[in-house]
Amino acid sequence: MANPEQGRKTSSHWITPEAYSYDGRGARSLWIDPRDHQFGAAAVASRREALENDLSKLERDLTRLLPQISSVKAVIGQAEQSLKGHKAAEKLAQRNSEFAEAASQMPLLKNARVAASTRWQNLQGALRQASQTTLNLQGQYAQLQESLRRQNSEAERTAQDMAEQRRQLDTNINQSRHTRDRLPPAWRSADKLAQLRETYTNATQARIRLGSVEKELEQGHWEQDASVQERHHRMGITVREQDASLQDHKIKNEQAAIAVSNARESYIEVLRSTVRRYRNNIKDLGALAGVDVSADLPALENDDTVLSQAGLKVNFNFDGKGSIGLNDGEASGGQQVIKSLILLVGLLKDEENASGGFVFIDEPFAHLDVRNIQLVGHFLRSTQAQYVLTTPITHNLEVFEPAEITLVTQKKSVGSRWAPPIAVAKRRGAPILEPIKV
Repeated sequence: MANPEQGRKTSSHWITPEAYSYDGRGARSLWIDPRDHQFGAAAVASRREALENDLSKLERDLTRLLPQISSVKAVIGQAEQSLKGHKAAEKLAQRNSEFAEAASQMPLLKNARVAASTRWQNLQGALRQASQTTLNLQGQYAQLQESLRRQNSEAERTAQDMAEQRRQLDTNINQSRHTRDRLPPAWRSADKLAQLRETYTNATQARIRLGSVEKELEQGHWEQDASVQERHHRMGITVREQDASLQDHKIKNEQAAIAVSNARESYIEVLRSTVRRYRNNIKDLGALAGVDVSADLPALENDDTVLSQAGLKVNFNFDGKGSIGLNDGEASGGQQVIKSLILLVGLLKDEENASGGFVFIDEPFAHLDVRNIQLVGHFLRSTQAQYVLTTPITHNLEVFEPAEITLVTQKKSVGSRWAPPIAVAKRRGAPILEPIKV
């Protein structure tokens, strides 16, 4: 029957399309909620349709209640602000003694601060003076070392020259003795020696020597320029000046080497501090992402071999499944993205900017499932850094959940002069993105 009225007029037993039935025992409803169907494709379809209807109803109810929730939140906020200032005067009066004590201590604290500043400036001056004195003493020490080295070298050369002269004298004495032994004994007698003195006096020997020199000058080849001695004297002076300049440059080079070594040690100390701070940054970021991050600090020493082999070894522990390194083959896609973000944002954090700075990432959600997209989005929000992310508009909606603003761009169509305007998607009270053309 189409309805109960028609059934009463025609028969004592009837049933409507809405499953309302009547028989001799009375009327009853045989209708079953589609969500209670258990078997068959029709049961699945009916349950799906019932759930979709419920979801539509809940969305309409939520849309209707959103303005009321917003107004209630505004009233609550105004009430909280009013309550904050309700007892402000009474609290100020109760703490009046503390303010008076602080005002009485302010001059003493100012004097203490001025005294501390003066002492700090004096200590700064003393430190600069001590540094300059240390540098001067190092230069003097290098000069004394060089002077001692030169004196030792000269002493060694003098000792070698004296030994050579002694060997030459020994050789001459031996040759003289050998020559004397070759002479007949009669020639070595006192009478014969007296006779030789009378024959070959000093003048005679001078004449003999003069004749030999004149003959050598006439037959030999000699320098005829009279300025040779003067040039030799000037060249000797130039050599001594150059030697003095060379020694001065050697001392300056040693001082420069000491300064470079000190500067290198200072830079290595800065590098150690930077590596420690970077390890703390990535550990903090790992804690925000729920990942146990550990890093082994490298050995940084003032040695070229040690520095060339130094490296920071970082390990990650996801969900307590064991430690993995930087090898991407040991982690899933989401874990690889989180590892890269931790290492990247850790470089941008410092003591003055704890939020992590500004980061640009190209398609970080590519090839990730919904769960990993949620993990990466949670990490992005927890770092409090600023990000610019790129992603295709066909991606999962979870990609846009952490975004504050979304810019949608399109390519220029064929035949069009310009590309379509950029669409701006802004977040409303509920997590729904509403595109606004600009």
